[in-house]
Amino acid sequence: MAVKRNRGGPVDLWYYGHPAHGSMEAFMKDVKFTHPTRQRSVLFEYRSGTDDLMEHLQAHNSSLIELLLYRSARSDASIAFFNLSPKGNHLRHIDLRHFALPWSSPRLAGLTSICLRDIKYNNPLPHELCQMLYSSPQLQRLCLEDIGGSTSEGSSGSTSELPSAFINLPFLGTFALRNVSKPIISEVLARLKARSCSTVMITGDQDHSILMDPLVTPAGPELLARSIIESNNLHLRLTMADTHAVHLRSNPAIAHEWVCWVKDTPGVDVKLAANSASVLGRSWIRLYAALNSSGGITGVVTLNVDWSLNPSQDEELPTPIGLLRF
Repeated sequence: MAVKRNRGGPVDLWYYGHPAHGSMEAFMKDVKFTHPTRQRSVLFEYRSGTDDLMEHLQAHNSSLIELLLYRSARSDASIAFFNLSPKGNHLRHIDLRHFALPWSSPRLAGLTSICLRDIKYNNPLPHELCQMLYSSPQLQRLCLEDIGGSTSEGSSGSTSELPSAFINLPFLGTFALRNVSKPIISEVLARLKARSCSTVMITGDQDHSILMDPLVTPAGPELLARSIIESNNLHLRLTMADTHAVHLRSNPAIAHEWVCWVKDTPGVDVKLAANSASVLGRSWIRLYAALNSSGGITGVVTLNVDWSLNPSQDEELPTPIGLLRF
């Protein structure tokens, strides 16, 4: 369905779900009747029989400011790369599922939301993602899911090329990384400064799991503060793998709807380094300081603590009573 905002004005091209048989032909007639420079937004779920629309979008996308693309993991991998024109409007929203872009494109600046899921080919390099974040100070939502190591050629590049040591994102409300490569997580956490995140999730399987160390990560406590303040219940559990960690979790949720309708649930889900009781105690102190600078009083009324796996009976782990609302 092509939605015309006004006569001669911008057009949204939305083709998703399970349209009726033969609807693509009628849709393409509307698309070709509309001048490409009027196209503002695309929401397109690629499937069998929609190649004409994909070819049109690959050739005419310089006027777009919103790009929402999906393809099935079973579809032809040759169309997994979307050829974003290097010249054109800066994009505001990108929501890509099984699609990749030229990640160094100058059009990936000034973004408001970034959502990348299930990208198996031409994954963004750490310095490319950091450059996108650095050049998007108005960013409100960052969601990365199932993003592995880069398979693209020419993997050289360094975040030292960025003009500042930190990436300041004062309006970021959602920071969610799930099964993302460790180099990307490490580079982003080392540079990110964000005090407004009400939803923070850093999760993954063993190959993609990373610990946040509040004593090493410069802005780690500030990143977590708002998500803790907006939580009602917190669960802390000591985990023992290659290293000791405390799993800090409430009930956050990342919506899987397209960014047009998305509404995430506030909360926190991260693992903190806890190599010793003294390290954990200093981490709580840094976290308390961040909470105080963000308002001080949390919404936590229930704090569940599971230290049953404490490997040292002679070392008592400190309980963060200060996280509770009084």
